Amino acid sequence: MLIRLAWRNIWRNTRRSLITLSAISFGLTVLIFLWGFGDGAHERMVENFISISVGHLQIHTSGYLRSEDPSLTIPQWREKVERLQGFPEVYSVSPRIRSHALVATPTQSSGVLLSGVLPDTEIKVTRLLEFISKGRFLSPEPKGEVVIGEDFARFLNVSIGERIVILTQGFNGSLASGSYEVAGLFRSGVPEIDRGQIFLHLKTVQELLSMPDEVHELTIRLKSSSQLEDTRFAMSRVFPSAEYEIQTWIDLSPMVVQWIELDNIILYIILLVVTIIVSIGIMNAMLMTVFERFKEFGILRAMGTMPHEILLMILLEAAMLTLLGTIAGIIMGFGLDRFYGWHGINLSEYSHAFANFYSGTVIYTHVSVKHLLQSAGIVFIAGILSSIYPAIKAVRLQPVEAIRYV
Repeated sequence: MLIRLAWRNIWRNTRRSLITLSAISFGLTVLIFLWGFGDGAHERMVENFISISVGHLQIHTSGYLRSEDPSLTIPQWREKVERLQGFPEVYSVSPRIRSHALVATPTQSSGVLLSGVLPDTEIKVTRLLEFISKGRFLSPEPKGEVVIGEDFARFLNVSIGERIVILTQGFNGSLASGSYEVAGLFRSGVPEIDRGQIFLHLKTVQELLSMPDEVHELTIRLKSSSQLEDTRFAMSRVFPSAEYEIQTWIDLSPMVVQWIELDNIILYIILLVVTIIVSIGIMNAMLMTVFERFKEFGILRAMGTMPHEILLMILLEAAMLTLLGTIAGIIMGFGLDRFYGWHGINLSEYSHAFANFYSGTVIYTHVSVKHLLQSAGIVFIAGILSSIYPAIKAVRLQPVEAIRYV
């Protein structure tokens, strides 16, 4: 009976109930959409960061990342690559040589990170081949060629087919130099890569540095990011920590994780604001309901209705009102999230602002189940809690005073 009464009481003032429902559903819709935008941007950010350069995991000789000593190499790397390929979670492994170098042309010079890669394996670990905008990628066999970023080529004033000079420190500490033809230009959208990194064939770099058939790094791409920690643990049994360091993309760039955490903090602040708005709306609606029904509550009390029954009825009204608004908000918010998850949100006009965040220019919204339920749950609980004060005010009414209330 209380449920039926509560349901009827909600629609006694249809306009006010609809306004309250609209506030709840609109606030929750916006919140779910923002979570979808944030979660989608974060997924794209992590995927781009992994596929542009670092991979899921990297293996180095102990101490290499701290000192960048060119002599700290991984010997017999081909055998290690074969062992890594034996892990069921591993999609591909790419060996690399890293060295800081000076690139010079007749008019300009600049410092860069020189990366020696095997083209066949590198394109399976990263998306470098997709970023080629002019020319071509490195040939499977070493041909004395280099691939550089478009921005860097513009700075050096070179184009496809022209040559650049690379100066660096050799493996034995002596000065090493060589002239290489620009085979292709790439654009990843990340300034630190487009302006600060160039790619040569692995054997070409070994010849330049006069180093043995060894590498500095093994970059690993997994079939799924969810297997990250389990795979690292399994690899640690094969590559002991005394000799090798196994880092995940999180270890290699904690800044990306901090960006995601900062975005989540901002969204939680928005959640707090929406919760406050919903709470005020519910409290205002229930207070107005209590004031309008003073005489009714007085009659109910005089007829023997217990205080806890009146309290329960008002809480049921608030719960039903909040539940309807929450369901409507979930439907509209999830529908909006799915629509933009399919079509995407084009932010190409703000590409420079998003370049350093690896999120790309098109964001596909994708709200996680956790954030969807969390937002809906908090809004629903806030709606019920905000009705407690009006309910207590109705319970404390004296029957005689309430009946005479005008």
